[in-house]
Amino acid sequence: MRPRVTFSRNFTLSLSRTCRCYCKYCAFATHKVHLYRPDEVLRILDRAAQRHVKELLVLTGERPEHNREVAERLRDYGHEDFTAYVAWTCERALERGLLPHTNLGVLGRDDLARLREVTASQGLMLESINPDLVVHQGSPTKHPQRRIETIAAAGELRIPFTSGILVGIGETEDERVAALQRLAELQAEYGHIQEVILQN
Repeated sequence: MRPRVTFSRNFTLSLSRTCRCYCKYCAFATHKVHLYRPDEVLRILDRAAQRHVKELLVLTGERPEHNREVAERLRDYGHEDFTAYVAWTCERALERGLLPHTNLGVLGRDDLARLREVTASQGLMLESINPDLVVHQGSPTKHPQRRIETIAAAGELRIPFTSGILVGIGETEDERVAALQRLAELQAEYGHIQEVILQN
């Protein structure tokens, strides 16, 4: 019998690259204003649907509305906060037959629940179990406990979830293993982690 290879077309929408964190390894985030307008989002989603994309990753900086101008733009677009804008984006994606996956950084239970209604899955990298990494200075939401709380809250809400660790940011080999063990413990407790990424 011949093996069969299947695939699903996916697309990443970096809805905002504005971020409140200052991670020393990051080439994604900006501390300038970046936020796609609603008409740009619709145009991007229409192009993705025309190319038969089935999965949409909505990737963002952490809490872009921390930037005053981003917050003002969100209000101009009719959204109370960035999570509301992401939910609107996911709704438009679903209308076009795309399955949204979101990764917005550390979120509270209410935001996770809001997104649960319009996403196929969500995600947050644990990154490391070490709270004292130099690369995370200036990025309080990169503290492991904050991230574990989000991953656990997603488990309580039964949200299919992606997580993982970063490799080569100053952690030891033992800390890598400890971080993976912590994810395994969360999976054993809640059963919601569908994917673990090892990212260099």
